[in-house]
Amino acid sequence: MNNMDHLPDGNIVSNGVKIHFSRAGVVGKPPLVLVHGFTDNGLCWSRTRMALERDFDIVMVDSRNHGQSGPGEAGIGELAADLAAVVTALGFDRCFVLGHSVGASIATGFAGNYPRLVSRLILEDPPWTKALPDDEDDAVLMARQKGFRKYVTSMKQKTESEIMAYGKSLHTTWHEDEFPAWAESKKQVLPEAMDLLDTGDWTELVPKIACPALLLYADNDDGFDGMVTEAMARRVEGLNANIKVHHVKGAGHNLRREQFGSFIAAVREFLAE
Repeated sequence: MNNMDHLPDGNIVSNGVKIHFSRAGVVGKPPLVLVHGFTDNGLCWSRTRMALERDFDIVMVDSRNHGQSGPGEAGIGELAADLAAVVTALGFDRCFVLGHSVGASIATGFAGNYPRLVSRLILEDPPWTKALPDDEDDAVLMARQKGFRKYVTSMKQKTESEIMAYGKSLHTTWHEDEFPAWAESKKQVLPEAMDLLDTGDWTELVPKIACPALLLYADNDDGFDGMVTEAMARRVEGLNANIKVHHVKGAGHNLRREQFGSFIAAVREFLAE
């Protein structure tokens, strides 16, 4: 059966919260669940979807407090359960999962908490940075939350065209196709999203991954803003032998948007193994 580009969007309810997903690709092909980063939405994977849709049944999920999904507490348990609810509702026995940034943390929690549902896992530069000193945590977190609410409020006052122009001024190397969904997502994300988010301790989540996994990390010097360092990548390898790491050169945190060809090649190779 070949239904490429004609698969319907949908909604499910997970622990009382509406979770929206968009779908594309070919029914009967291996299912691939895409989990977006913080402030993005599922359609921010559109360029990746177009590159992979002939080979996969693709599901792009809007995380709670983002996109067309509803509001709710966003601890790693709730976020992982949302993905499990979508996968189960669609009748998938097992799936491939690819997550970016906070979405990579969510995907890690999903793979760790629901190992029977995940066959392969790809993590695009998760935010696994060192914890701040205890005496700075509360003050820094409150400042970040306040700044985020101010940022989201300012985005909601702009048109999508204005947001796109702003995005293009910040991300001069991104492909034109990246900006429409990126702009839309900035108007959809809730101002309280950061207050509600808790992705847990990555050092506790990583050892729980039971399937083959690939950690894609970027550059974090000379002006690049990748979050996973070389030393951290090697530490991840040491925490779990199921994980292999791959450095995508010439990119920062948004590595698929900055080195799309290298990113897609690494994804294809890993999923074909």
